[in-house]
Amino acid sequence: MIWMRWPQHELYSLQFMRILQFAESGASTVRECYLAAEQIRPGDSDSWYCAWKRFADDNRASAQRMMGEGHVRLARDMFLRASAYYRSAELFLADYDQRRRRVLDAMEDCSLQYLRCLDPAAERVDIRHADESIAGYFIPGANGARKRPAVICVDGAGEPKDGHLFRIAARAISRGLSLLLIDLPWPMGQAPRGFDADRYGVETAISTCVDYLMARADVDEKRIAIYGDGLGASYAARAASLDTRFAAAVCDGGLFDSSYGHSVLGSFAGQPLGRTLDRGVLHGIARNIACPFLITINWDCLPDTDAAMKLFGYCRSSGICADLEPSLLNEQLPDRRTWIEPDRNFILDWITLKLAERHQSGAVRHADI
Repeated sequence: MIWMRWPQHELYSLQFMRILQFAESGASTVRECYLAAEQIRPGDSDSWYCAWKRFADDNRASAQRMMGEGHVRLARDMFLRASAYYRSAELFLADYDQRRRRVLDAMEDCSLQYLRCLDPAAERVDIRHADESIAGYFIPGANGARKRPAVICVDGAGEPKDGHLFRIAARAISRGLSLLLIDLPWPMGQAPRGFDADRYGVETAISTCVDYLMARADVDEKRIAIYGDGLGASYAARAASLDTRFAAAVCDGGLFDSSYGHSVLGSFAGQPLGRTLDRGVLHGIARNIACPFLITINWDCLPDTDAAMKLFGYCRSSGICADLEPSLLNEQLPDRRTWIEPDRNFILDWITLKLAERHQSGAVRHADI
């Protein structure tokens, strides 16, 4: 059985496990997570908020003190943890709760402090799109090259871009990948959780972000990938199907609401929202993705694992360039009661490999001219 902190409260347990996993990237510590858990009464959103906010405030104060004393690296790590804990504190607040806006502002402030401490320093960017701007963080990779491969990271509507800082940023940077983390076209803290943003607006916004990256002197315009996490998986898939400039796409099936997973996978397969993938037909979006793409799933959407397998089977039989999460290649569907989510490093390994292949193929074509 998968271990649960609070066996009778699966939702609280799952969120606790996620925050605990942030320790792999330095965005939490095991000790602080367990100390916070001791103060939480499962089902009590106020106790959850107060426990995580306390550790967020403590880390933020310590980080500011370390910065004042010149200990930039220590401060950087504390700012990252503070940001992650502020985000955690917000999780169970109602959309109308005034504390939600304040704690998200504190999260963003700590994220910006963390980004400034990186070497090379990252930056907050505002990308003009239609009559609004898309807020983002641009984080340069650490490979020292003049032009680096880059990955656009998107999440579900109402989910702040900062979540990618806690999950993948450090690992991506170490692989030489630059990152552009963006907020979808919803004011942060105002979008209802899980609300489906206007798809056309999201897709055109993502294409605008590609334009932005291609105009940067430090980005290799031939090696731009897109990574959609959770509810952002459908946006990544649709964007990749409409914009041929992507060199690779990851449509991560990690879905917080598993019932929505049918809609995401159905949409990915070119079906109307609300229908499940049945006989492997109408795979319109998959057929229109010109670049290699990776289909992944996580513990939250295991009920949809069979749909992902059928989608992969269709792609393989149709000559579509799709890969499947390595742990599922044996085609044995995992048991929700015993399955443990694999380390997500394989996603970044796959992106790095595909972008390297793109670079090598480009070098070969150039040599043939």
